[in-house]
Amino acid sequence: MKSIVTVAISESLLLPLFQFVASGICTASALLFLNATWLMSFLNRFISLSVVRDVQLFQCLSLTCTAIKYVQDFVGN
Repeated sequence: MKSIVTVAISESLLLPLFQFVASGICTASALLFLNATWLMSFLNRFISLSVVRDVQLFQCLSLTCTAIKYVQDFVGN
């Protein structure tokens, strides 16, 4: 879910609201399916924690760059 919010905030593309809502519903449905069928614990064995941390680091850097752009635009105007 954090990835969806990161894209919504940091991307310059102005996507319609229904696309973000649909992506949230699809993500929630996929997670519900994985948890209901116990596939989430199976996948946790094969996906290393460093992959998850790399994705979180990228999200942090993306949001930081967006915040810097917002501050520069605010100060510049």
